[in-house]
Amino acid sequence: MIIDPVCGTQVDNATAAEHRQTATGTYSFCSAHCAAVFDADPDRYTTGATGDGLSEGGTHR
Repeated sequence: MIIDPVCGTQVDNATAAEHRQTATGTYSFCSAHCAAVFDADPDRYTTGATGDGLSEGGTHR
Protein backbone atom coordinates (compact mmCIF):
# COMPACT_ATOMS: atom_id res chain seq x y z
CA MET A 1 0.00 0.00 0.00
CA ILE A 2 1.08 3.54 -0.72
CA ILE A 3 -0.27 6.93 0.34
CA ASP A 4 -2.24 9.26 -1.94
CA PRO A 5 -0.18 12.49 -1.73
CA VAL A 6 -3.31 14.69 -1.84
CA CYS A 7 -5.58 13.18 0.80
CA GLY A 8 -3.35 10.74 2.66
CA THR A 9 -5.55 7.71 1.94
CA GLN A 10 -3.81 4.34 1.64
CA VAL A 11 -3.97 3.17 -1.97
CA ASP A 12 -3.11 -0.17 -3.55
CA ASN A 13 -0.80 0.83 -6.40
CA ALA A 14 -2.16 -1.97 -8.62
CA THR A 15 -5.76 -0.77 -8.32
CA ALA A 16 -5.28 2.99 -7.86
CA ALA A 17 -7.82 5.11 -9.74
CA GLU A 18 -5.14 7.34 -11.29
CA HIS A 19 -1.33 7.57 -11.64
CA ARG A 20 0.95 10.48 -12.51
CA GLN A 21 4.59 10.32 -13.61
CA THR A 22 6.70 13.33 -12.59
CA ALA A 23 10.38 14.21 -12.41
CA THR A 24 10.34 13.10 -8.75
CA GLY A 25 8.63 9.76 -9.37
CA THR A 26 5.28 8.11 -9.90
CA TYR A 27 2.29 9.07 -7.76
CA SER A 28 -0.91 7.08 -7.35
CA PHE A 29 -4.31 8.43 -6.33
CA CYS A 30 -7.46 7.07 -4.72
CA SER A 31 -9.72 8.99 -7.10
CA ALA A 32 -9.84 11.11 -10.23
CA HIS A 33 -10.63 14.06 -7.97
CA CYS A 34 -7.35 13.73 -6.04
CA ALA A 35 -5.44 13.34 -9.31
CA ALA A 36 -7.08 16.55 -10.62
CA VAL A 37 -6.16 18.42 -7.42
CA PHE A 38 -2.57 17.19 -7.86
CA ASP A 39 -2.58 18.24 -11.53
CA ALA A 40 -3.63 21.77 -10.58
CA ASP A 41 -0.56 22.27 -8.33
CA PRO A 42 1.85 19.32 -8.49
CA ASP A 43 4.70 21.26 -6.83
CA ARG A 44 2.62 21.47 -3.67
CA TYR A 45 2.72 17.68 -3.40
CA THR A 46 6.12 16.87 -4.93
CA THR A 47 8.43 19.40 -3.29
CA GLY A 48 10.53 17.39 -0.88
CA ALA A 49 8.64 14.22 -1.71
CA THR A 50 10.35 10.97 -2.53
CA GLY A 51 8.02 9.94 -5.34
CA ASP A 52 7.30 6.65 -3.61
CA GLY A 53 3.80 7.66 -2.58
CA LEU A 54 4.86 8.04 1.03
CA SER A 55 4.85 11.82 1.24
CA GLU A 56 2.47 13.47 3.65
CA GLY A 57 -1.00 14.02 2.21
CA GLY A 58 -3.56 16.77 2.60
CA THR A 59 -7.26 16.66 3.35
CA HIS A 60 -9.53 14.24 1.48
CA ARG A 61 -12.47 15.96 -0.19
